[in-house]
Amino acid sequence: NVNLNVQIVHVKKKIYEKGKCFPLLTERLKIELVNYANAKTIISWVNSTATKKFSFFREKVTIKKELAYIKRMRESSTDILMLIVDVSSNKAIGAIGLHEIDRFNNNARLGIIIGNTNFQNKGCGKEAINIVLKLAFEKLKLHQVYLHVFKGNNRSIGIYSKLGFHLGGDLPERYKLNNKYMTLQVMYLLKKHWHPKENF
Repeated sequence: NVNLNVQIVHVKKKIYEKGKCFPLLTERLKIELVNYANAKTIISWVNSTATKKFSFFREKVTIKKELAYIKRMRESSTDILMLIVDVSSNKAIGAIGLHEIDRFNNNARLGIIIGNTNFQNKGCGKEAINIVLKLAFEKLKLHQVYLHVFKGNNRSIGIYSKLGFHLGGDLPERYKLNNKYMTLQVMYLLKKHWHPKENF
C-alpha cells in the first residue's frame, strides 16, 4: 500500500529530525540514535558470554556485520535502534529498539540489551524501557508494544511484568539456539494499560 509506506517514512523522518525527539533524557539516562561509531562497543556486548544464555545472538558478530546492521536500521522505515547512555559517565551501557513498526495496526516489537555489566541489575533496563514506551505511545501514537522472551527466563519476565507487560502466549520451539529449539513467550502492553513509572 503506497499511502501506508508514505505514512511510515513520514513518521520516521519526523523521528530523525534533529532536536525533535532525540536525545531522550532522564537524570540518569540518555537515549540517542545508534551511529556507526557505536559498532565496536555493541559487538563487545553481543559477543560476550555474559549475554549469551538468554539472548537472541546465535553467532559471533563481526564489525562488518554490525556496520551493515546499523546501516539497515538507520535506513529502515520500520525500525528505530537506540543507544542507552549513562549521563554521569557518558558511557554507552546498552541498546534498545522498536522494530517491525506497523503503522496500519499501530504496534511495534521491543528489544533491549544492557551490555555493560557494571550497569546490570541497577534498574537501568527498566528505566530505558520506560523512556522508549513514552516515545512509542506518546510520540508514535502506537496502540501496542510487544516483545519476545525465552520461556524460563523468569527474571526478565518479572521485570517486564513490573512495567505492565502481560503474557500473551507461547510460540513453541520457535527459535533455534545452540542446536536446541527454544520456546518463546510473547508479552504485550496496550497503551490504555500503560502507566509511566517514576522510580527505578
